[in-house]
Amino acid sequence: MPYLLPFRKVENAFQIVTGDFVTTEDGTGVVHISPTFGADDFKVAMQNDIPAMAIEDEAGNLVPTVDRKGKFISQIGERLKEGVTKYSIKTHKPLGVDDFYVKNYTNEDESNPDYKTTDVIISIILKEENKAFKVEKFEHTYPHCWRTDKPILYYPLDSWFIKTTALKDRMVELNKTINWKPESTGTGRFGNWLENLVDWNLSRSRYWGTPLPIWRTRDGKEEICIGSQAELKKEVEKSVKARLMQASMVDGQWTMVLHRPYVDEIVLVSPNGDPHA
Repeated sequence: MPYLLPFRKVENAFQIVTGDFVTTEDGTGVVHISPTFGADDFKVAMQNDIPAMAIEDEAGNLVPTVDRKGKFISQIGERLKEGVTKYSIKTHKPLGVDDFYVKNYTNEDESNPDYKTTDVIISIILKEENKAFKVEKFEHTYPHCWRTDKPILYYPLDSWFIKTTALKDRMVELNKTINWKPESTGTGRFGNWLENLVDWNLSRSRYWGTPLPIWRTRDGKEEICIGSQAELKKEVEKSVKARLMQASMVDGQWTMVLHRPYVDEIVLVSPNGDPHA
């Protein structure tokens, strides 16, 4: 689809490459890969300089093709809606630009005879435009969240990593000097973990993980790592003064609740009892 192209090095995007995780025992021996669809995909894509799929939004920012709820962004939704109209594709209801989701991320009634998932709609459009040789359905395993039993949505996110691989050889060496009891733990489970060590993703989703104390200005030009509550209070006081608020505010009481599954809040209470967030 011409409107869905990588944001860089388009000439590298669509090509046939080899991967050692594809075998002749299962399937056809040919699989589709994308840098954002898993560890194996990402590794092979990086080795072959294959870019991720992204679209420029109205502000010129590069964004993934779906949001975090599995909904295709409006630019794609608009094109898919045009295709539904152009090729008179029957659907269970009139579809707007915000009605195209990755399968399993909606609560639609799939018993309707005209219900079609987005991938089916895309397949019909490609067939109508003579861009698909053959369309078939296959059942295959798919990862699900162990907490909710819902299918996992692969989504490209910026993350913070500790470069543990830089110390891998040294850690493997030191592990052999530890007197493990039982010995099999050090040579087996822990030793194998070190041998296959990858860089450690420190920043997980705020809801499930511990938020990092990294604070940024809205324009992203300034960044600071807060190391303690005392340091945070100091920075808050600087911010208060910078905003030309009453000096008495700085000397008032202030409280904060750390590590909640949503944005932390700092409340300043002035001497007269007025709270300011």
